[in-house]
Amino acid sequence: MMDKQEFGELEFEPKGERTVFGHAKVEIDTELCDGCILCTVICPAALLEPAGKKRDRKSHVRDTQDNCMGCACCEAICQTNAIRVVQSYAFEGYYKPLDRGNLSKPRCF
Repeated sequence: MMDKQEFGELEFEPKGERTVFGHAKVEIDTELCDGCILCTVICPAALLEPAGKKRDRKSHVRDTQDNCMGCACCEAICQTNAIRVVQSYAFEGYYKPLDRGNLSKPRCF
């Protein structure tokens, strides 16, 4: 069991189980990271985790990046712009593109 983490006055337990999504990649600039751990809390894939103690705490990507679903929640919530999604999830290999023509406005009922 993982140790409880603190975020302000809140306590939470980090996600232990991970679901494999694959193909997207995240990079964290540790020079810009201020260790707020918001990204580790919001990551639905539990890809990010805090490392270090107190003032030296920084977020980092787990050893294997087989889990990122490319949602960019971490990038959006990072206040110091330390996180970037460098490779988006590629749907082309998994879904058949349909040529349905140009987009049009929805019908009025």
